[in-house]
Amino acid sequence: MNKVSGENQNSKHGLTFIREVVKYFMDFLETDFHKRRNPKRTVKFRNDSNLLIGVDLSKYPKFKKLVYEAIHQGFHKSTISRIQRGVYRANIPADLLQLTKLQCQRLTEQQTDKLLDIITEGIIKATLDKKEYDRILITALESTQTIIKSELVHPFFMFLEKPLQNLSLGDENTVYLMEDELANIFCKSLEDKIADVVRLFIIGEKPDTKRELTSVFNLEEVKHNIDEFFESYQVKDLYAELYEIYRNKNILDKQDTYLYFYDITFQKTKYPIFYIPFNIDKETDLPPSNGTSSCVRLAIKKEGVSDG
Repeated sequence: MNKVSGENQNSKHGLTFIREVVKYFMDFLETDFHKRRNPKRTVKFRNDSNLLIGVDLSKYPKFKKLVYEAIHQGFHKSTISRIQRGVYRANIPADLLQLTKLQCQRLTEQQTDKLLDIITEGIIKATLDKKEYDRILITALESTQTIIKSELVHPFFMFLEKPLQNLSLGDENTVYLMEDELANIFCKSLEDKIADVVRLFIIGEKPDTKRELTSVFNLEEVKHNIDEFFESYQVKDLYAELYEIYRNKNILDKQDTYLYFYDITFQKTKYPIFYIPFNIDKETDLPPSNGTSSCVRLAIKKEGVSDG
């Protein structure tokens, strides 16, 4: 009996939604089809001041699925009412990931060999300029990170910035942070070997620095680290984007937030077909150690479906 009751309830919500859609088209037929101007409401993610004012939910398929479930249920269940930090993340799209793999395959033994020569020179120079172990090690590691970032990581990322921008997944700051993270991964893999080499220099020995580094920094390891980095990297967090919109809303005057679903494109401009107003509120910002996590709260205004 409970199952039948639940199905009837879902059927009611579905009929309510269909009724709203039909009403919208009736209104649309009676008015907008006879107007010769474009709708004022358009789909935009940033305003003229480059402030974030919208989020493309196609980046977050898990959350997008919940949105459609909520619409089907008439928002009677709070499936999307609270969004916590780190729960809904956007990975690098498969097509772009494939591009990074192709780029990675182009790396050669000659490139990694040349890079090791430059890193080795930097380490040897650090041992000549400094006397104390700690200072030599810090200088050698900093030199290694700078070389890896400029000679390997940055050239690799040069083709990524524009695709990430086009997909609304990041900008030059995102790419800069990604470069730092990947460079840190390489430096971490070299850290112990560099420390061993520096110790040998301190006691007067002359180790084969390049040979020592090759055991942990070779073409196979470089390709593996790059592939693993991009496969696991998450470029966006829905919480962070909604919180940015929440802050920007406080800066901008007379701004409301809406959930758009379905759109139509005319002369390179997107127009929403349906929209539902909602509020974004900051619920808490207590540190995770207190047993809570930061989240934003979405309050859907159940006023039915509106036209764009």
